[in-house]
Amino acid sequence: MRSLFRFVICAALSCVPVFAFAGQPLETESARVLRAHEAELEMGFERQQGEGTSETALPFAIGYGLTDRFELLIEPVLYDRISRERAPSVHSFGDLELTLTRRLSSRETRGTVFAVALEAKLPFAKSPQIGSGRTDITFWGIASRRFGALDVGGGAGETRARSRAPARAPCRV
Repeated sequence: MRSLFRFVICAALSCVPVFAFAGQPLETESARVLRAHEAELEMGFERQQGEGTSETALPFAIGYGLTDRFELLIEPVLYDRISRERAPSVHSFGDLELTLTRRLSSRETRGTVFAVALEAKLPFAKSPQIGSGRTDITFWGIASRRFGALDVGGGAGETRARSRAPARAPCRV
């Protein structure tokens, strides 16, 4: 009953309108980092459906500007539920991601800005069907450019994953 109550509260809070022009939370890498001591909070509600499978998740993000060039982003998945036909559903916390981003240019410009980031995904999900069950480290190179009010960005990354035992089939929706 407590889990249902927490889910309803989190879902209701994620429906509060926020007046900002941005993409879906947690889905964008940007070379434009928060200024020193600035913070941002993001929360989303995700619902995905596939053949005989559905997933509901409540991702959350806390970003903090450590300096004018460094930003720390903490992204826990507060709730994740996977339901399958002819199988019991599973629910748990999801994995946790920590990202440290460093803007390479000395000051914010209207032109192209470059950054590098180190992202660590830590396995916190209690259920083996949720999350990967292993620690992943990703190195990112990111570029962002402003065109008026539009900020366009892109990145390339390399992921290194620690092996896990025993191996199991991946569960993707």
